[in-house]
Amino acid sequence: GEPQSDRLIAAARFWNGPIIGLALLLVWVLGLTLAILGHYFSAPWLMIKMALVFLLSGLHGAQTGAFRRLQLTPPVPVPALLRHSATITLAFVVVIVALVVLQPWS
Repeated sequence: GEPQSDRLIAAARFWNGPIIGLALLLVWVLGLTLAILGHYFSAPWLMIKMALVFLLSGLHGAQTGAFRRLQLTPPVPVPALLRHSATITLAFVVVIVALVVLQPWS
C-alpha cells in the first residue's frame, strides 16, 4: 500500500494491541474486583454492563484481526461493523458508565 497508509495502519495496530489491550484487561480486572467487593453480582444493571463489556472485548478482537489483515498484500476489505467500531465503542462506554453511576434496578 501507500507509505502513509501503511504508517497509519501500523500506528493503529500499535494502539489497538498493547495499549487498548492493557486498558481492556484493566477494565475486566477492576470491574470484577468492584463487583465482588460491592456484592453486585445479583444486580441486573451489572449483568447488562458485563454483556456490553464482553461485546466490546469481542469487538477489540475483531479490530485486531482487521488491522492485521489490512497490512496484507492485497489488503482485505474491512467489514462494515469495523468501519463503525469507534462509534459503537463510544456508545457502549456511555451506556456502561451510565449503568455504573445510576445503578438502575438496584
